[in-house]
Amino acid sequence: MNQPAAGCVDSHHHIWRQQDLPWLLGPMQPRIFGPYEPIRRDYTIAEYLADVAAAGVTRSVYVQTNWAKERFLDEVRYVSDAARETSWPHAIVAQHPMCDRNWSNWRRSRWCAGSGCSCTGTTIRNIALRRPRIWRAIRRCGAISRD
Repeated sequence: MNQPAAGCVDSHHHIWRQQDLPWLLGPMQPRIFGPYEPIRRDYTIAEYLADVAAAGVTRSVYVQTNWAKERFLDEVRYVSDAARETSWPHAIVAQHPMCDRNWSNWRRSRWCAGSGCSCTGTTIRNIALRRPRIWRAIRRCGAISRD
């Protein structure tokens, strides 16, 4: 049997509370990922850690789970709290309200400060650097500068 590689990073995982995800509470709808009845429940960081314990995962990146758009900060707070309590995950890819006039305030608020995780617009910035049209659109709405 192959041994897991040392220092594996799970680059895309989710944790959630069912109560926070309208799409998990409402009637079943056709989704791109197929039937999702098995995930219509809470999936906590403790359960995630138990699931990956034998795989040699030493770091992880949380990716947003489609909370209601107006609750994007609540999602970051929830995951940041998990990171402060368990030191997992190590980074957060959050929903980015790029054209919201309060985007800069959110970015500066650093909900992850002190937890060791990162919740800045780096991912969006890295994608946009290679696509000037995206930067122009982002700059038009005044959400971010190209620094």
